[in-house]
Amino acid sequence: MKPLPLSLIFTCLSLTPLWAQQAPDAAATEVETLPEVIVSAEAEPKNRYTEPVSNSASRLPENVMEVPRSVQTVTQQVIQDRAIVDPQEAVQNVSGVQRGGSFTGTGETYRLRGFAQQTYIKDGFRAGSVPGGISFTAVSPTDVANLQQIEVLKGPASILFGRGEPGGAVNYITRTAGFEDSYSIQQMVGSFDFYRTQVNANWAAVPDKFALRFDGAFETGDSYIDLVESERTFIAPAFAWKISEDTLLNFRAEYSHDERSTIPGMPYQNGSVIGGIPYDRYFGEPGYTRNVTDTYRALLTLEHRWNEHHKTTLSLHGLTSTSEGGYFILFNFAGPLQDPVTGNIARSASTTDFAEHYLTARLDHLITWDLAPDVKNELLISAEFDYQNNDNIRYLSGHTSLNPSNPVYTGYQPSPLVPVPGFPTTFSEATDTDAKAYSLLLMDKVSFGESVFLNFGARLEWFDASNSSVYVDPGVPFGSSYAELDQGSVNPFVGLVFKPIQQLALYGSYSESTFSFKNIALRTSGGESLDPERARQFELGAKTELLDGRFIASAAFFQINKTDIAAADPGNPLFSINAGEERSRGFELDLAGELAPGWRLLMNYAYLESRIIDAPGGANVGNRRPGVPENSGSIFTTYEIQTGKLKGFGFGGGVYMSDRVAVDTINSGNLAGYAQTDALVFYRRNNWQVQLNVKNLFDNEIFYSTDNSTMVQAGHARTFIASVKFEF
Repeated sequence: MKPLPLSLIFTCLSLTPLWAQQAPDAAATEVETLPEVIVSAEAEPKNRYTEPVSNSASRLPENVMEVPRSVQTVTQQVIQDRAIVDPQEAVQNVSGVQRGGSFTGTGETYRLRGFAQQTYIKDGFRAGSVPGGISFTAVSPTDVANLQQIEVLKGPASILFGRGEPGGAVNYITRTAGFEDSYSIQQMVGSFDFYRTQVNANWAAVPDKFALRFDGAFETGDSYIDLVESERTFIAPAFAWKISEDTLLNFRAEYSHDERSTIPGMPYQNGSVIGGIPYDRYFGEPGYTRNVTDTYRALLTLEHRWNEHHKTTLSLHGLTSTSEGGYFILFNFAGPLQDPVTGNIARSASTTDFAEHYLTARLDHLITWDLAPDVKNELLISAEFDYQNNDNIRYLSGHTSLNPSNPVYTGYQPSPLVPVPGFPTTFSEATDTDAKAYSLLLMDKVSFGESVFLNFGARLEWFDASNSSVYVDPGVPFGSSYAELDQGSVNPFVGLVFKPIQQLALYGSYSESTFSFKNIALRTSGGESLDPERARQFELGAKTELLDGRFIASAAFFQINKTDIAAADPGNPLFSINAGEERSRGFELDLAGELAPGWRLLMNYAYLESRIIDAPGGANVGNRRPGVPENSGSIFTTYEIQTGKLKGFGFGGGVYMSDRVAVDTINSGNLAGYAQTDALVFYRRNNWQVQLNVKNLFDNEIFYSTDNSTMVQAGHARTFIASVKFEF
């Protein structure tokens, strides 16, 4: 990793005069209780499906009723009740979000409002990416052991997180050390030899002064797919040091070692999944199609309140990760995917060695003052430096095939860094990408009493990146390329919330985003770099908070237009132009909370029209964008008996439904719509609980997504998971 210009970090205090008026008593009370805002969430109420405060909407803990955009939270209780170990399952409880496809079946990918998310966000920082639009990453899959909650911010989020796709952001919020002791251990066992042990411990070593935390998990299991297995070790230490009444230091770290089989998926040809193939058939090679990933991550935050008007937060975030292994793509460059005579399925092998490195330094300064009686202003000034490096060594070999009716696996185990034995190397490549971003964020919130809230601001970002590649191809003994990209962008946001009554909020907002990263190596025929892809969104919505905040409902209408999309130059396909436009528009509804003591409900629905609006030569204009259902939704509910001999006994279940989706931009075929039904029973008593979950209760064959038109990813077969948990 190259040295970083940390001198970029400067103090924002010199930029702002101390002109604030004397705050009223209410503001003074807020200052005095500051430590309670940043203590661990262990002290928060349990057993709830709602979270009234969001950290993702404005980089400040903010009541969701005052946020002029759609933001939903998947709470710890939802993760517990649904026995979620893969965060991608959690998004089924959020409208307009679907899990994406993957060449390997190992990465976390999402589609938000129709657009594939290509950046992973954790605690508000970049923690992995899918560079260049490919469908795999060097970062280990996210473990839920240290997750406090999962926040989903809808629509362009560049003002908060910088360059990115316009659908939104999935932000994983991890647990911090808190000043209350709590300990728990959980054991899970399930179908296909699944075992998981999870430990969570928080120790207030020096009461109200210093706290330690440890979250960890060990997980191993097979799969309904033949010959597929996985193993993961995850540890996450943390500490909190309350240096003074006005100063708090928080540290969080993670290490994950993940080994798992890569899954090519199921073969798709002529508009449908090839029939007659067992649902559990594996199209990889045992021992070869396996991925090993090691990820290290750390976050240090130092927060200091200077007085009742000024607060500064310094954050340093770093991540490094390596991944190596092999995978297959079900594809045939020279003919049909399935041989019409033998029935064999063509496979293309690839051996990879990935590395990703991130470092972010951020300085936030918050100024709070009264503009007039009952008019409060909160101004956030933020400066940020972000560095990202991606290295990739890849060998792409020739074709081999597998007969789905009578598979014969060779069982070889080559070194990850040499060509595959028995697979003549047809292409090899080494790439290195460096990216630096310098950003300044200004975000202002003006509160007019308790009924009107105006949010506006902008992020100024300068993006500097380079990409170098060296490759070998038959007939071209050696080749190389080098590209640089220097671009600036301004991404504004403005939103207004009006609350005619305290339980109802009406809002409207406008936001923009840019995405430069995946266009680094693309050039026009004149040798110029492409402009960044841009997007804008209009959103109107309503939110209501009922039953003393225990139940929250929200609805939103939106339209996103993405322009300047990179496309092949019709006059010279070896080069690119900014020409395309895509549009997603629709309606979303989310309900979450406790309707009565012990009765909790999650429900969502999304209608989404996502189409290609413009393209060079009019190609595919009007077609549906791939992987995006027009209708989708879910309902999940649980009930826990509150009194009598059966107190603590509960049960529940739900169903997730998705409409059909197109497999490619030419709309050559569709993946059928599907429904997945889950159920659970549990018993909670004092400090322990037992639980049994059944996922895909009716054992439906589900094909949910694809990244190309020749292979699709399948959902899990019926799965049982039993767990027991003790809290101390």
